[in-house]
Amino acid sequence: MHEIIVAGAGPAGSVAATVLAQAGRDVLLLDRTGFPRDKACGDAIAWGAVRLMLDLGMGEAVRAAGFYPIDAMRIISPRGAVFETALPAHEGLTSCIVPRETFDTLLWTHACKSGANFQIFQVQEPILHNGRVVGVRGRNGHERDIRAQLVIAADGATSVIARALRPDKAPDRHRAVALRAYVNDLDVLDHMVEFHFTHDLIPGYAWIFPTGERSANVGVGMRLDLFRRKARTLKQMLHDFLSRPALAGRRHSQSQVQDVLAWQLNFGSYVFPRVYDGALLTGDAGGFINPLTGGGIHNAMITGKLAAEVALHALAEGDTRRQVLAPFEAGWRERLWPNLRLGYWLQRWLVSSPRLTDWVVTLMMRYPRLAQVFASKL
Repeated sequence: MHEIIVAGAGPAGSVAATVLAQAGRDVLLLDRTGFPRDKACGDAIAWGAVRLMLDLGMGEAVRAAGFYPIDAMRIISPRGAVFETALPAHEGLTSCIVPRETFDTLLWTHACKSGANFQIFQVQEPILHNGRVVGVRGRNGHERDIRAQLVIAADGATSVIARALRPDKAPDRHRAVALRAYVNDLDVLDHMVEFHFTHDLIPGYAWIFPTGERSANVGVGMRLDLFRRKARTLKQMLHDFLSRPALAGRRHSQSQVQDVLAWQLNFGSYVFPRVYDGALLTGDAGGFINPLTGGGIHNAMITGKLAAEVALHALAEGDTRRQVLAPFEAGWRERLWPNLRLGYWLQRWLVSSPRLTDWVVTLMMRYPRLAQVFASKL
């Protein structure tokens, strides 16, 4: 019997495990694979996520990793209007582009160094006793049960724990799909991210996030209900985007499209319980993706830290019932709900058509402060 099981060692799970281990608690961190491992993502890391890493004592590791800093962004409307703006530094910190293979490994390594016990383990379902989560069942060579006083679910957008506990499934308008690739021998805008709002993706977009001098994370993403109406795959959409004359001219003879991966996103705009008797849902398992940008790493880390803090209180009380864990619900709503709700309505209405998106970008060009809503998510 462990005090706490953290299922999933991505950003939410590793942060939760770090906070718990640093407090001296018995925490078992589980993931279906070892590290380093790739993860489908746009790789954009908000400055606030870097701040949180420093707060956890990761300053030396962050500096040694050499994150690629981002200090500006470009938005291209469907008709080709271009808006550019600088991204302000916060406390001397900027947003960055960091491949998830590097980023997740840093967080996982720090969790283990902090005292978390890690095991490769494929969680298949939560163990329930009288409606209360008392552990997880899964496989590591053979099937076995692992029990704990509290389970923190951080096992991603397809979380088996969330599926077992949640009363329903989010409608497609509160979900998205995306696909990313790494493209080399490509002319990039140094330290500037690009958002391309094209007719076939709106209210989604295509992106070019530089990872180095001549390489980038390039991808496409769109809301799931709209994607289902399309007759094309995400790979075809990415190919079409890269074949646009403005993009094709930036690729050179050695340019290759590599490591193509797709993933699902669960928007934080859909309301459902994230707190259960004996369990908390964090990160993508709790659906904390921003509906406007598709970003979720910083939100995942915030919910991981908050879950750990609530867990510490519950363990001190000797009670992990839903009522005692309720501060997690109140905490994420206070920290995240205003931006999640705003992001949902912006993508539903303000960038819901090519004509409206053109108007918004033109308005940004005339009134740059309007861009701060978008820029603040990076």
